[in-house]
Amino acid sequence: MHTAIRYTPLSNLAPTTNSNTHLNKSFGSRLLSYCPRLISPISWWHCFTLLYGLSTRKERSFKYALLHLFLLILVGVWCFLYWMITDDAGRYLTLLTSVSGNKTDIIHGRHQFDQIFWRTAVKTIWISITFGLINACGVSLAAVWRRRLCKEFYNIIFRSPNGCILYETSQQAAYDLPTQLTNDIRQFTSHLSITFFGSLFFSGFLAVSTAVIVFSVYIVKKTNGDKNGIAICFGSFIFSVILLILVSYRFNRTAVEQLKSKGKVRSFLQRLQTNAECIAFFASSRFCELVSYLKLNDLVHKWNVQAALWYAAVNIPLILMDSLGGFITYILPAILFFFLRNAQQQTPEDATKYLSIIAFYGYVFWLLSSLMWISESCLIAITLGDRLWHLKQRLLRLQTFHLERIEQDQTNQITFESTDLIEVRKLTIVAPDEHEQRILQSNINLYARRGECVLVNGPTGCGKTSLFRICAGLWPIDAEIIRLPARQQTIYIPQRPYLPVGSLRFQALFLLDIRSKKNESVNIDHEQIRNLFQLVNMDYILDRYDFDAIVDWSTHLSIGEQQRLAFIRLFALFKYRPEETSHTLVMFDESTSALDTKTEAVIYQILQDLRVWFVTISHRPSLIKYHHKELTLQLPSGNQDENFFSLNIGPEELIDRANNQSVVLENLNETVVPETQLFNVMRSNSSPGYTALKKSNNFVKDIRDIWKVIHVSFGEDGKLLRIQTYTAWCICLAVIGCYTYISYRLTVQTGAIFRVLPDYAASKIDIQEGRSRIARLVWQLLLHIFGLSALYSIQLCIGQYLAALYTRRQSRYIARLLLDDDENHSTLYHTSTLKSLPNIISHELADLNVQLFFLLVGSMYYNGLIGVLVKCIPYTLLLVQQSSSTKGVLIVYCYQIFISLLIMVAVQPYFRANVLFENSFALFTNAQKRIDLQAEQIALSDRGVMDIEHKQLRSKLNESIRAQQRSGFFYGLLVACSVLGNWSNTIINYGIPSMIYFHWSPNATTAEAASIIALTVYTGYLQGNLAVFNSHGQPFSQVLAAGRRIAQNLEQMVRLRESHYQARLSEMLCNRRIEIKSNNTNQQALLSLNNVNVCLPTDPLSILIRGLSFALNSSSSLVITGPSGCGKSSLLRLLAGLQYNITDNSSIYIPSHSAIIFIPQQIHLIEGTLREQLNYFRQAKNMSTYTNDYQLKELLTRFNLIHLVDRYSLDLSTQLWSRTLSLGEQQRLIIVVALVALLKSNDGTYVNESSIKYFILDETTAGCDETTEKVIYEHLQTNHIRYISISHRHQLLKYHTHQLIIDPKNQSYQFLEMS
Repeated sequence: MHTAIRYTPLSNLAPTTNSNTHLNKSFGSRLLSYCPRLISPISWWHCFTLLYGLSTRKERSFKYALLHLFLLILVGVWCFLYWMITDDAGRYLTLLTSVSGNKTDIIHGRHQFDQIFWRTAVKTIWISITFGLINACGVSLAAVWRRRLCKEFYNIIFRSPNGCILYETSQQAAYDLPTQLTNDIRQFTSHLSITFFGSLFFSGFLAVSTAVIVFSVYIVKKTNGDKNGIAICFGSFIFSVILLILVSYRFNRTAVEQLKSKGKVRSFLQRLQTNAECIAFFASSRFCELVSYLKLNDLVHKWNVQAALWYAAVNIPLILMDSLGGFITYILPAILFFFLRNAQQQTPEDATKYLSIIAFYGYVFWLLSSLMWISESCLIAITLGDRLWHLKQRLLRLQTFHLERIEQDQTNQITFESTDLIEVRKLTIVAPDEHEQRILQSNINLYARRGECVLVNGPTGCGKTSLFRICAGLWPIDAEIIRLPARQQTIYIPQRPYLPVGSLRFQALFLLDIRSKKNESVNIDHEQIRNLFQLVNMDYILDRYDFDAIVDWSTHLSIGEQQRLAFIRLFALFKYRPEETSHTLVMFDESTSALDTKTEAVIYQILQDLRVWFVTISHRPSLIKYHHKELTLQLPSGNQDENFFSLNIGPEELIDRANNQSVVLENLNETVVPETQLFNVMRSNSSPGYTALKKSNNFVKDIRDIWKVIHVSFGEDGKLLRIQTYTAWCICLAVIGCYTYISYRLTVQTGAIFRVLPDYAASKIDIQEGRSRIARLVWQLLLHIFGLSALYSIQLCIGQYLAALYTRRQSRYIARLLLDDDENHSTLYHTSTLKSLPNIISHELADLNVQLFFLLVGSMYYNGLIGVLVKCIPYTLLLVQQSSSTKGVLIVYCYQIFISLLIMVAVQPYFRANVLFENSFALFTNAQKRIDLQAEQIALSDRGVMDIEHKQLRSKLNESIRAQQRSGFFYGLLVACSVLGNWSNTIINYGIPSMIYFHWSPNATTAEAASIIALTVYTGYLQGNLAVFNSHGQPFSQVLAAGRRIAQNLEQMVRLRESHYQARLSEMLCNRRIEIKSNNTNQQALLSLNNVNVCLPTDPLSILIRGLSFALNSSSSLVITGPSGCGKSSLLRLLAGLQYNITDNSSIYIPSHSAIIFIPQQIHLIEGTLREQLNYFRQAKNMSTYTNDYQLKELLTRFNLIHLVDRYSLDLSTQLWSRTLSLGEQQRLIIVVALVALLKSNDGTYVNESSIKYFILDETTAGCDETTEKVIYEHLQTNHIRYISISHRHQLLKYHTHQLIIDPKNQSYQFLEMS
């Protein structure tokens, strides 16, 4: 007996949690599980372990330690300057009080004021610079953390044995490594830095906690041990925190669902964009994809509205804290003095002490409020840090699992490295499934010496590719013995080749480059490369592209051209490095599936001439003659005892035969992506890949374009949306008016109460009068504070509701541009190169509107632009009325204008640096996604490929890090300029009223000093309102950046749509395309082409087929053959209207798109039930749903798909069928879907032939074996369904009446009638 490690699914390697159990918990238990997360030592330990664990110690440097030390010093300096500025505020008040009480004369008071004022100004500048440096260094530290974390994960992933971790994580959607290694790490490091060091809107935890302790001790000491004020501050803070916790859990749950719904929309649109060509062939976007999108859009809008409601609820305690700030600053010291201390022992001198620390109370409460702002970033950092820590542990366990598996296989003598033979003994193929282990094949035996080539064949789903993955080490081994050459001596070429980023020369010599020794140059000239391309009849590519051209080859080459490019690499290696490849084994997995038999024969003849030792996995019987042995894997038939797999070898070898014990269907996800290139009316309009933000110096044009994006048309069905929008705006403006009035009343009452304490300190009133004045107004004041909090929360709710309405309006408009097409438009297909459109529709539109209405209406951090401007009116009138002078008002406004100009200057470099960072981060994210999409190809490739991808990804990461640090420097500059206005509140609130009294009052008296003290309240509220402008710089830059990006993409999409519309209109007006009406019985030919040139999609001047002419009648069927890249798929696009007939004096007579069913090579399957998938074409053609279950099951049985009903039923299970089914099953299923579209509604017969003229099949049976292929075509013939086939297979000729042979070298063709 042998021992083997059974495969353990990745999801089972980590502790599992039942989300349903969590959802069924009571609210109290969920609240208890949510609250401790912020203070959980385990979660914090996970975060710090990620950043400072043992694995990262070796990467520590002097600069890294110096950055930490410098940050701590800056935090200490900030706290010291903060204390000194706060103390200066009290000095202004005590100085005015002393003058008011005749304790200090005006001349001496003016001298003291001048000294305090200039010291305060210098301290304000220094504290702004210090806080800017803290933020700049914090961003730099976050970038360093991000680089260290990414490098650590990359070391685990790219240095795993055989690339197992890279492969397995790409196969399981639960991991989503591209998101976790890009956005999650970025968010984790950024929010952790914000938590500790602060941001533009609040200070960090280190500074806040230090300042709170120092200020509290100072207040208690200054008031002779009075702790009541500190207790009230902390009590109010705790009350607000409890209230926040009660509502924040539901808000966070809503936010999670909101993000999930947006993610579903983005995934849906990305899937549509990937399959854009197929959807254009199906002409299904109007009745299928658009309907599905509108349902998802309704779901997103639902969660957006709920998020707006809970956002308002969350803001109630936050706004309450902000409103209580004025009460704590101006009213609390008076209440403490007059009500909470012994009135008999109070003296005016004691009142002066309370007056001197009045600002400390306000700042302590403001610092405590900052902890609530910090909690949001802290929770994000803790959650993501915990998630990343668990991801790291799972990857480490997976790495350990594979290392132990390989070691155990070697210890138990299961696997051996051999350069002379292949031996497989008693191999069992087990599919790694998350829920169960499915046996695909068992008891497989194979023996072949070096030089003996083996063919592994069998029907679709029998486990051929699974055997390929086991040999590559990607799947665990369950066998008695496996002998294979070492991994570095084996080359694996999958069905879809690996195409890294690089030039055409780099692609051709890729294997040579990665297998060359260090410092060994590859001296291959262009002529030698051209000869290699000529071997596989692909030298025409060299005429289209330069040797040094760098493009996305996976989209510019068809799948057949990609496969031939893989063989060019192989030929170059074996031709120019014969001594290094003498013991190399090559394994092919359907590597010629997209090639014609002639090209395939040429390739295998060259392989034999080069003496290549290879194993081929294929179902093509034409390959048998190029192999010495054959391993046939069979699916179970009626009697399992008669199922065998055979090893057929040459006449001089022994024949081994073993019983096949258990064979089940294998669900493989081997989607073959064909050529998906865009025919551009103007090639300059296309921008494949990530669309970087273009530079623009026209600010007015940018604003105008953003305005157009925001105010797009409501649409024909947008009447209700229009009414909702206008109603919400009216309510919003009314609430802002009420909020402004309450703010005005609150300011007046606060000023009246604040005068009590200075009057008593100046001995102008007694203690009883002071108590009565406070008691008369304080309850009204508290009522106004709570009303203000409620009104502002309603204001924010309406603002976010408006954002949701505008998002719904814009996303539906863009989606209709993309999907609401008739058969003469294919906007989705023609804009498929705009890769950012899915993210724009799903996320960026919502982000734009959220930031816009934060800017206009307000957020939890700042009031909106409308509210600020409206509140300035009563505050200004109040200040002018109280001071009897406009100088103070002018100073406040002029200073705010100066700060705003300063911020505008600082925003420009930050905006440019941030755009560069976002672009570099997007490139880094795209590189990560590309690796995830090609994970299997990378894992199957040479070890050098892993190193190359690792190096390139590290390069993109470093570029992103440098851009982030540069952006952080300018962010620090912006923060310094912004907080200069905020930290000037001591000068504005207390210094300016004192300056009015000491320097600008010509006949100043001691009586006026008391009124000037009350003036500090009004200047404080006006300055606080105007200081909100300082916070608008960041949201404005975000709105500008997002709006410009969306506007540019939308403009490009509209331009492409209009260009293609004009091209189609020109084609129709010139009679180059004439649509045959369904009721036209006089037309003998159902399809005909006359003197048509078929051109390259990306270059209309490059002709592939010249002067094509043929005609098909009602009894004709056509097969189009020719080598890969000869123009077959281009001809299909021309027939479908995705390319235009630009040939003069030519014509195309073709039925309407609704009368033809196109089935391209790349198949688009929906996410839905089996019945919904089966009725997909009927829905696309606006037909009723077919409900005859008996006939549906009969069709599925005929094409060997009845097991889908047994597994998933017709209506109960929702699946994404492109991932659930193997390629062969997908192709058979789409044939069934097409046949269902022909069925009558009442019985199982097909509709009249006048409804559907033709099936056009493009390599639709490439993933099927000959038996299945025969069943498909015989069914079409039996039911008199006309069809046109595009295929490489010569065995299909017998099912057609005509053949079109394309010769790419001469740009010619032959149209033959089959005998």
